[in-house]
Amino acid sequence: MRQSAKLSSKNQITIPTWAMKKLGIKTGSRVALRAEGERLILERMDIGIAPLRGSLREVYGDPDQYIEALRGEWEQ
Repeated sequence: MRQSAKLSSKNQITIPTWAMKKLGIKTGSRVALRAEGERLILERMDIGIAPLRGSLREVYGDPDQYIEALRGEWEQ
């Protein structure tokens, strides 16, 4: 969908509700902007560590077992 928006005197635009729903953003969400030629691209930013949860499981395996193994090394 394509829709026009007007730039305010404070250089602000309003993001239409349909676009917010499509991106999964809400009031207060952080977004990233980047320019590609004559286009301005708006992207949702995932802030914090929640999106990274479990990403190192393949490296370290089960966290509880990994910590127990480290503790075992310290006791030796």
